[in-house]
Amino acid sequence: MNIKEMPIYLCSTDGFNMLKISDVSTAAGHKTGQYKGRLIVTPIKIDPETINPENLLILKEKSDIKELLLIDKTRGTGGVVAIVDHVNVSGQNFLRAKTPQAELPQFPDMSKIYDVIEGYKETVTHTVGPERFKNQQASKKIIYSELVGLIAPVVHYVGIKVFALGLSKPEEILDII
Repeated sequence: MNIKEMPIYLCSTDGFNMLKISDVSTAAGHKTGQYKGRLIVTPIKIDPETINPENLLILKEKSDIKELLLIDKTRGTGGVVAIVDHVNVSGQNFLRAKTPQAELPQFPDMSKIYDVIEGYKETVTHTVGPERFKNQQASKKIIYSELVGLIAPVVHYVGIKVFALGLSKPEEILDII
């Protein structure tokens, strides 16, 4: 596993707009493009009609995605961290009423969604969703994420290996890729 080579899913469009992405197109509710030869994907909207198993299966098949590096905004980290689990406190679940899909199960095992990324501090985040994240204050006890806990289960459900990093500042993406 080399995170410097795998496709990237930017949970928020902020990073997509910061990078100079080439060959931008839209597919299955997502913008896709290339950055330094790597596939970059980001949702057009943050809702269950965009981020769902049907759309992620289309992206998986179209781009032959086997593993994906999710990059999300975090608070309380003080730098880049590897997300190894999450607590979804957003009040949303993008798998709700979207399973079963194809030959996938209705009730998937979500006990181990994330694969570990070596070389980064491992953390569990509390995903609060985009609206609450805007006003969420940093905490010394809890690491907050904006979207990873909403997106990672859907990516995992469609059979893509999930790796995730949390960034405390948008420009940290340039150090990763």
